[in-house]
Amino acid sequence: MVHMDVREKRYEVLDGLRGVAAIGVMLMHYSENTGRMLFVNADIAVDLFFVLSGFVLMHSYRSKLLLGLSAREYVRKRIIRLYPMFAISMAIGIPALIAAAMIGLADYPLRSIIVASLDNLLFLPYLGDHGVANMVSGAAHLPVEKYTVGEIFPANPSAWSLFFEMCASVALLVLIRLQRRDLIKLIIASAILLFGTGVLLGFEHKNAIPVFFGAGWGTRNFFAGFIRVSYGFSMGVLIYSLHENQTPLKFGRALSAVIRNDLALYLLFAVAIACPFGMKGLYPMAVIFFVAPLMVYCGANIAPTGRVGARVAHFLGWMSYPIYCLHFPIGRLIFMYFPGSEHRPAQAIALSVALTIVISVIVTKLLEEPVRTYLTKKFASRARVGLKAESVV
Repeated sequence: MVHMDVREKRYEVLDGLRGVAAIGVMLMHYSENTGRMLFVNADIAVDLFFVLSGFVLMHSYRSKLLLGLSAREYVRKRIIRLYPMFAISMAIGIPALIAAAMIGLADYPLRSIIVASLDNLLFLPYLGDHGVANMVSGAAHLPVEKYTVGEIFPANPSAWSLFFEMCASVALLVLIRLQRRDLIKLIIASAILLFGTGVLLGFEHKNAIPVFFGAGWGTRNFFAGFIRVSYGFSMGVLIYSLHENQTPLKFGRALSAVIRNDLALYLLFAVAIACPFGMKGLYPMAVIFFVAPLMVYCGANIAPTGRVGARVAHFLGWMSYPIYCLHFPIGRLIFMYFPGSEHRPAQAIALSVALTIVISVIVTKLLEEPVRTYLTKKFASRARVGLKAESVV
């Protein structure tokens, strides 16, 4: 007979949660220089992404790797999944960065843009110290000291997390073989280091944020990104292990009493990242260390509410990666060239959101998915056939 692996299950509500997080990040970036910032704490969504990635990759690849999928084939699959949409975003982002430099909204010389772009196209960070004014009208004249300095993916700043996502994907090869007690030790050590680096980075904010957890995106905080992803991804791996073994969590049961369906989960996370309070770093710390992991734990046990809920979850999950990849370069261009965007930020945000969604749908359907299908058939099909053969017992 054919062995039916429980890992074939799809966690649709977690897909939907990822979509809500991606939309929150998009709205935060589009509104960051308008004076009325939306989803103020949406940078926490990246930590949720890392937890979700640990959970989902364990679900998708743990048994396959243990059954014989080679490390080379696994990494190849991850590159095929992540790179095409990233490359598309760079095709928009590089001209956008050049345009920003030409009209005085970036101090990147052409040589630095070329070097940064080549590094980034190889999925490597660019550790420079140039700056750019993001989501600002081309008619604006911001002083250089207000530029965002040292973005490691300057043509598409959001892509910084994809680099760490790829590093975490490779780390899964080791994490799947750790005993639970060793995994917990890794999580505790990462949490302590994350808090410690947060305190050190907080000094740079001159007491505005005593504990700063938004590391990884820039040259000055780049190495702290490894600690950030280590905690989130390892936590996701642990949550999957607990979920697979149906291990009850005291706080998980308490949160489940509040989160009874998918809509409640989406709404609660939206409220969490929209909360305008930082409480000197304590609020982000609580979400990163407790709320986000528990939401993933609870979301894994929730089914979509009917057909409509399933369709919404599917659409949100399907759109999450293209929105995350494409929104920054699209928004940068729109804000630069939309007439009067500094005086009409709501219109600029609405246009940016609408175009991001439309372009994401078109690009995904007509370009990214066909490219991924082709690359999978050409480079990753043999591993899939081999594993199918092993599932017959």
